[in-house]
Amino acid sequence: MSSKSFGKHRFPFHMAVCGGYATLHEPICNEGYMSFVGVLHGRVKLRMGLHELEAGEGEIFFVPESTLLLTSALSGFASVRIMSFHRSILTDNMDALEQDLLYMLSLQARVTPLCFQADHPLYEKLSAYLQTAEEEYLSKEPCYQLPIRASVYQMMTALLRHYSTEKKDDEHAVYHNVMRMKIAPDSIEADQKGSLTVAELSSMLLVSPDHFTRIFRESLGVTPLEYINRVRIGRAMILLARSSDPIESVARASGFSGTSYFYRLFKSLVGMSPLAFKKSLE
Repeated sequence: MSSKSFGKHRFPFHMAVCGGYATLHEPICNEGYMSFVGVLHGRVKLRMGLHELEAGEGEIFFVPESTLLLTSALSGFASVRIMSFHRSILTDNMDALEQDLLYMLSLQARVTPLCFQADHPLYEKLSAYLQTAEEEYLSKEPCYQLPIRASVYQMMTALLRHYSTEKKDDEHAVYHNVMRMKIAPDSIEADQKGSLTVAELSSMLLVSPDHFTRIFRESLGVTPLEYINRVRIGRAMILLARSSDPIESVARASGFSGTSYFYRLFKSLVGMSPLAFKKSLE
């Protein structure tokens, strides 16, 4: 594996070009950071949280914040460009509505990966701004941080407008539901012990469990229980990538009271056992 890292900045932004014949970089999951990944050469396998995808040269992916990212070459040499930035770069200059749009985009991207190929209407913009950010990152010309920030703003503006404001009437209703029930996914993310139930979540919104389940599924495409399981397994994947703790400890820290159900659910959602996933990172 070879990796060219462009170092750290005085602002929360990082960029790297990674190439090789197997695993292309160490597991990436920095709290509050989101990323764009562009395939520069060859074919690669991307792991974005629970999603595993194959991609070819030129394709671009958006990785929502706090999501585990892994890339590896499928056959022969491959390389990727990874641009990561902390959400504060955006939110420090956003009003409340715009932050809501970013929140909704992040939720949706965790459930359905955002992939941009040459025929996508955003592709040319994203590709151009990604290239600009890399050139500025490498040049270190005076005020180079300003065009980098501008590239981030332009890329995210394009995403937010495309996925949040150019919607049909029924999709606006979905947005309304997501923001109305914001307390539910926030509570699920914060529930380290795994004790929350659908009944408790629905009571936070003062609706019945059936009604809550319906609007949750309409908004995010999964049921509350499925989302809970995805969050817990996603948390387990990050712990497995970051630490050498035994599987039993990882299961407990991810909100599972026992390992039997944890093993079954992990293999169902990830496609391999926790131990196999851990070994795949070595």
